[in-house]
Amino acid sequence: MPSTDFFSFELYTKLTIGSASLFSVMFIFVSYFVLFKTPDTLKTYKFHFIYLHTTYLMTIFLVGFFGRIDVHFNAYGAACASLFGIIQLFDRTAAYIDIFLVIFGVLNVGNTINLTFVYRYCHICRPNSFYATHPFWQRVVHILVSLVTSTILTAVLLMAIVQYAENNETVDEVMVCFRPNGMFNGSVIAIASYLFVFTGTSCFLIYRVIRTLQTSLIQASAKTREMQKALTITLLVFAAIPLALGGIPVMVAVYAFLTETEQIEIYFRFIFFTCIWQGPLTISATLLLVKPYRQALLSSAYWRKIKEPNTLFKITRSI
Repeated sequence: MPSTDFFSFELYTKLTIGSASLFSVMFIFVSYFVLFKTPDTLKTYKFHFIYLHTTYLMTIFLVGFFGRIDVHFNAYGAACASLFGIIQLFDRTAAYIDIFLVIFGVLNVGNTINLTFVYRYCHICRPNSFYATHPFWQRVVHILVSLVTSTILTAVLLMAIVQYAENNETVDEVMVCFRPNGMFNGSVIAIASYLFVFTGTSCFLIYRVIRTLQTSLIQASAKTREMQKALTITLLVFAAIPLALGGIPVMVAVYAFLTETEQIEIYFRFIFFTCIWQGPLTISATLLLVKPYRQALLSSAYWRKIKEPNTLFKITRSI
């Protein structure tokens, strides 16, 4: 059983703010590379990269800056979520909005990754399909499916929290307390089942993509084979990051929540901390695994290194 000193609230606050700040800086860099350094051969994936990283940005801003969430059980057995950060300038209503948007953002990340797999499948295995040949409708479907499903699932979960909410007497912090109930447990199971089925389908589709590429790229150039392979690996890494850093901590925390384990706040702090770090790792995968971005990144670093001696030389001469 971990103690609260192992991952104290002070340490949790410093790490989340620092990690969220790091991601904000990295987001600026990756946005520049995706918008201005994407070659024509990868232009159709530009929207998917930007949408994924923007979804991470919204979620990480909420978790790291707007309303850092600390979950615990009170003396009466109710589950309570205390929120700290910018949200303390507002009232309890803002807490419900923040919780809704955080859950919505997490689901939207999963939807975005899975729908990118669907597009990859249509682009490689069904190149003449309507979805693959109409970029506008492809984006409309991508956004609508991810937003609608995330909204419905999140709304049901929030309804279970609001209906069984309890008044708290704390006036110096924003807090939401509720009694765990069947509706809440059912909505959690529904969300887990949805993500499991959607992710399983995506794994099957990416398997079909790999098999198709093995046969269709036999006579392609080495450059084309390398780019297609790197892009497929990048998408797999996109999926592996939330599965490892999100799926495992969430399952442990849900088990601790349902069994009302003591010091449950430790488990949920790990969830939100690892949730933030999914963003920087995803950006790193984008910049390092996709060759055009990697070359642009190394090129900019190379020129910066060359310019430094020239600057020092000019300063020396002026002295």
